[in-house]
Amino acid sequence: MAQTYSILSDLRANAGAPMQRVLPQPGGPLAVTTLTMCDVPMSFGSGCIGRAAVNIVANRLLAMGATPRYVSVGAVVDCDINAQLLEVVDRSMADAAVQAEMEFASGQSVQGLSEPHTGLDLTLTAMGVMPPDMEMGMEHIDRGDVIIALAEVGTYGTAVAASRRNMLTVIEGADGNALCDGVHALMRDVTPVKCLIFPEHGVNEALHAIAAEHPSLQTDYHAIPVNEAVRAAADILGVDADDMPCAGTMLAVVRGSDAARALKALHSAPYCGSAAVIAHL
Repeated sequence: MAQTYSILSDLRANAGAPMQRVLPQPGGPLAVTTLTMCDVPMSFGSGCIGRAAVNIVANRLLAMGATPRYVSVGAVVDCDINAQLLEVVDRSMADAAVQAEMEFASGQSVQGLSEPHTGLDLTLTAMGVMPPDMEMGMEHIDRGDVIIALAEVGTYGTAVAASRRNMLTVIEGADGNALCDGVHALMRDVTPVKCLIFPEHGVNEALHAIAAEHPSLQTDYHAIPVNEAVRAAADILGVDADDMPCAGTMLAVVRGSDAARALKALHSAPYCGSAAVIAHL
């Protein structure tokens, strides 16, 4: 079980002194990813920057086939920041790390005078453990495969865009979820999983990248799972939810013959109840 403590509060209480640890030897090769969030509101819809940041790095690792293990955080904090709001971000970051079964490995914070304009900038570095025999990637996609969306799409990006426009809308799950259970269930029950893609910059961008290599791709846009509140907010904003950034979904490519088994595994996993086949090759 991941450690739980208030990472931002600990960093501020120690006047910016870095938090440092010696980590135990992992059980396989390490996967590493880094994320900087410098233009995201501290809160948006039902979400906040801390939870979204942890979920994004966790899902990046999962898409590589890695099991998330450690996360480090650097923070630039406006000295005039609302203390209660910082506490919410703090708690959400810790909760998201627990959900993803990640431990905080290190961190450092710096206070700025009226900087940043959003109140808080975050830089996260996350590490996960790779299985030794993992083989996934775009090069394994072939005719007859299907693409499954593991969870609802566009929620995070639409909520952030609505917040920037000062739209008063409540979008549940705006900061996403780490899909550890769904990915692990899929990889346990379906062999092989050809490819996992985290559509961080929108599902359409990810599908277009696949179509560039596989022109036979046929997408069923009506099957893409989109929350009704997200769809309504996107219509008001004049955007397509399928184009909006994601923090809590994944695309999985499996053989068409494995689609039913894949959906059964996913529908029993947390946050993946809306999983659906959205494209065929």
